[in-house]
Amino acid sequence: MYYRRKLELALIQAFGGELSKTDFQKLLFLLTQKQEKPDYDFVPYKYGCFLFKRLLT
Repeated sequence: MYYRRKLELALIQAFGGELSKTDFQKLLFLLTQKQEKPDYDFVPYKYGCFLFKRLLT
């Protein structure tokens, strides 16, 4: 399994498997801000961050 997928699944699991799409993206953005070499490249957008890569669906 890819590292990114493991990261996404661990984040969901940490919150009991219940996260809205918006909350999930915000938490993933905050997580990448703490990483020395971010796994995702978020770009600024009108009301927050935007990610061109599709996350878990």
